[in-house]
This record gives sequence, structure tokens and C-alpha cells, in this order.
Amino acid sequence: MLLDDRSDESETEGESPGTTDLLIQGLMDRLPQPDSTWSLDCRAKWLQTAASIFGLVYKADDGERREVSIVLAKEDAADQFSEGPVPADFKDKPFQSRP
Repeated sequence: MLLDDRSDESETEGESPGTTDLLIQGLMDRLPQPDSTWSLDCRAKWLQTAASIFGLVYKADDGERREVSIVLAKEDAADQFSEGPVPADFKDKPFQSRP
């Protein structure tokens, strides 16, 4: 197990406070400074890497066999100005103004 164990205590079943997995620590170290520019492509790569590392470091519940995926979706020009998702009831219905 890749742990940064900063104590001289013997290994125990659970992690003790103050221990951090080196993969997770390295991932956190790769985060850019707040208020800096971070492209969406780079964010997606970081999140994909995080999902992979979490899959290595943490166990899933019994019966959980799912995959986490990160997808960048292109924003349609018509959707640029929408304020959120359109409820299914209103999709494909013409706009009607109120009198």
C-alpha cells in the first residue's frame, strides 16, 4: 500500500490520522492555484486521473461494478443562454406568450 506514514507506530487495520495515500497526495499537489487559468481539457484529465486513483485506493461496496466517466459536452449555441435544464414536459413544445 502506498501510504505516507509519518508516524513510527506499527501498521494497523485502518488508517490512522495523519496518513495520506501518496497517489492522492500527488493528485492534490497537481491542482493549480485558485484564481488561475485551468482549461476544461486539463480539468477533465485531472478528474479522470482522480477517478482512476480512487479506484486503486478505495474499495467499492459489494456488488458495485460501475465506472466513473468524465465527459466534456459541447454547448449548443441555442442552449448558451438557457438558465438550466428544460423540464421534459416543455421539450418540443412551441413557445406561447401569456396575454
